[in-house]
Amino acid sequence: MTVRSSVEPLVDNNWRMFATCKTVDPAVFYSPGEERGRNRAARESSAKQVCFRCPVIRDCLTFALETAEPHGVWGGTTPSERLALRRSAA
Repeated sequence: MTVRSSVEPLVDNNWRMFATCKTVDPAVFYSPGEERGRNRAARESSAKQVCFRCPVIRDCLTFALETAEPHGVWGGTTPSERLALRRSAA
């Protein structure tokens, strides 16, 4: 007898296996709490450059939007950019 879980993942995460960022230091994508101004802009720009080379950028952005990810650069977007996208879609 096969027992199946009734819990299904919210989104398919198989795309993560193909993500360019999986070999990059996560600190590139996440801001230390005290980071501001030029330092933050430079780090986010570096993160976005990784994203823009990624074959699964759309899947990553979809994941971040569907889960309302509040931190880090996902799918080439910052938290404030994702918030604006969610608001414009509503």
